[in-house]
Amino acid sequence: MKKRVRYSAILASAVMLCSQAMPAQASSLTPAEKTDLHYFGTVSGAAFQDMEMLEDAGMLGYDLIYTHHIDCEEGYSDPACYTWDDAMYGVNRRMSTVRFVLRSDAAEEAQQAEQIAKRHFPDGILYQTAAAGTYDLTEKDETKRTAEASAALMTELAAAGLISEFYTWGQTADYQEIVHGYLTAYKPADQDWEAVAAWVQAEHPECSFTCIPADETETDLAKKVRSDYWNGNPADCIYAVIPPAETTFSAHFALAAELWETFGLHANAYTTPYEKQTKPLTGKNALAIAGDVNLDCDIDVADAVLTARFCAEDAEAVITDQGQSNADCNGDGGITQDDVVQILKKIAKLD
Repeated sequence: MKKRVRYSAILASAVMLCSQAMPAQASSLTPAEKTDLHYFGTVSGAAFQDMEMLEDAGMLGYDLIYTHHIDCEEGYSDPACYTWDDAMYGVNRRMSTVRFVLRSDAAEEAQQAEQIAKRHFPDGILYQTAAAGTYDLTEKDETKRTAEASAALMTELAAAGLISEFYTWGQTADYQEIVHGYLTAYKPADQDWEAVAAWVQAEHPECSFTCIPADETETDLAKKVRSDYWNGNPADCIYAVIPPAETTFSAHFALAAELWETFGLHANAYTTPYEKQTKPLTGKNALAIAGDVNLDCDIDVADAVLTARFCAEDAEAVITDQGQSNADCNGDGGITQDDVVQILKKIAKLD
């Protein structure tokens, strides 16, 4: 009895607020043209937390480079902490691909979802990834890759109750691990090293330019500069631009990119073999909309009612994981009557 009374009280509040409500705005239907690229990587957990974005100026052939913040817990005295197993990742945004994920209770409607996708993009390439219920749709015609076309597909899939996640153009990315040593150490080549030395002195007087002989292997500098990159690659001399000890990894990477742009010197780094490339990263779910509890890309009374029923422990009020996250409008980690009120305020434009 108490549950029914509580449920009735919540709905009564809904009726009072919604009598003044305006139609919900669908501004969230259009995915953002640009995503927060630092969001890339969170899908794979702790291994990609606290990443740092680096620009390679085309040096490694990627649009974006990411690296872990350098781990200084290995006993290195150098503040830059060059440990050769700290990974970098080359990231290429998939500007021609959208991704959607079926709701767990909609697995049997996969064919319907596929038909909707092909109707919106008849020439697109649709395939299911290794993850169950996850689809990638690639459209080669750039003129058809619009925010409006993506939003139309998302809206129809969501209205049919088929999806729990949707990612528009450029919100997924392929990434590849990049193995690196000391970034500004170079093997002898057909290069005017006197010009390089003069440039370093003029443009970066805080740095030193040196040549480390092949038989110098025991000094701290030789050990750092040589790294595993030089194993099996003997050289009479290794040329290196040495920034100050307190230089951060990102500043050192920027110096390497500058040397690349000026002299064509490639950083001491290389990509892993193709078979070791990692899976795509995923950006922000376009269905992560506070208040859209039933994931239909709209915020209306149905969302408030469903949340109220969930609060009243109605066994038939089923909300997906993303829906529950959307229902927590006040961000306190739970779903309560206050969230119902917050949803109603959104509908009435009172928030």
